Amino acid sequence: RVAAYEIGLAALRQTCPQWTDRMEHLRDVNPGHLGVDDAAIYRALKTLPVWMTRREAERRLPVEAEAIETWFSSHDDHEGGYPLRDVLMFGISECERSRQLLPALEARDFGRVGQLFAVSHDGDRVSRVRDGRRLPRGATVDDAALDLLIEQAESDDPDTRRAAALCNQPGAYGCSTPEIDEMVDICTATQGVIGAQLVGAGLGGSIVVLARRGTSAALTEALTRGYYIPRRLEPEVRAFQPVAGAACFQLP
Repeated sequence: RVAAYEIGLAALRQTCPQWTDRMEHLRDVNPGHLGVDDAAIYRALKTLPVWMTRREAERRLPVEAEAIETWFSSHDDHEGGYPLRDVLMFGISECERSRQLLPALEARDFGRVGQLFAVSHDGDRVSRVRDGRRLPRGATVDDAALDLLIEQAESDDPDTRRAAALCNQPGAYGCSTPEIDEMVDICTATQGVIGAQLVGAGLGGSIVVLARRGTSAALTEALTRGYYIPRRLEPEVRAFQPVAGAACFQLP
């Protein structure tokens, strides 16, 4: 996934030369920094292939030859190549979600906070329950998906434009597991939970749950009954009280 970010950003500089000087990092690919609307970001993503193999990357990005060797050195060749659009959509939209989270918290708009959590985890999600069964998610940012987003982002209807906003697009980073997806689903169905999602590097690890005070007992019970007991696992749920961030103090 990290290599997909690097390859995708380098390819984007090539296909969108009008932005090259302003795209040093992936976080720079946003409407505010580039002075464009969401539809322009979707059009830019459409200039990239959905997938790119190592051979294609080497052929299309000769000026990045040395960097490409570094990107490839940490892992074996991935069958089918690198999912550029899925990963870039997740990374670009995740940056937008991070920009929106603080104002939502400051406004105590916990409904919006929960939505941001949900879309963020959907970008990592690898499974979803359909008809009572947990099935692979299988989302792809293909041409049809981008064409629809462009049309919706330019709609005269404000609700349609809002749904098509960049921050509301999960992309597909796909670093969750079916087990973590199930735990997140159990948490979000528990009364008092504002949001839940994977935390850390993925491929296992933990989830973080934002819940109202007094929810921890019910949440622990829901996870124990719905996840840990069926698997004969010892429950591991920890409650933390948020505190202020790090600060500098001047000693007298």
